Amino acid sequence: MIKGFFVVCIVFALFGCSEETLETGLTLEQRVINLLEENDINYKDIIEYDLKDNYIFVIYQLNEIGNALGVASIENTTDGLELRHNADGSSPVTLIVGEEDAPIVTLYQPRETSNIKEVNVFGKTARKVLYHDNLMEGVTIEKTYWIAYSYIIPDFFEDIEIIEE
Repeated sequence: MIKGFFVVCIVFALFGCSEETLETGLTLEQRVINLLEENDINYKDIIEYDLKDNYIFVIYQLNEIGNALGVASIENTTDGLELRHNADGSSPVTLIVGEEDAPIVTLYQPRETSNIKEVNVFGKTARKVLYHDNLMEGVTIEKTYWIAYSYIIPDFFEDIEIIEE
């Protein structure tokens, strides 16, 4: 009886694992990075990953001087990770990435942030994110952007409100 149980366990272990796990053995983060590189997304640093439904949003800094940020929208499907959208731009920038019936990210990075108290998208407060940009060895500056998620594509002039101090 026990011998039969172990045979079943070994067979399951050999054939029950997904092909992707057996083939790659990579972490989710490694698979995301590979997908970005396969799609020639030239990033300097990944600032954050956000998970919304079965989507992974990757906020990254472009591999260039300045306040250039990018957002990649990756769907985790039964066939693996698929890049759905990618957008980038230099500060000041407002990036809106996504499509109806899927999570949509709104990222706002102005050139000057010291006088901004809050950013609202559809009346809800966007999350303020501080990060450090290492311009060169020994030179780091603090940068800020605001990020919000919704299921409706916002209109910059009607749905996004910048509140200054």
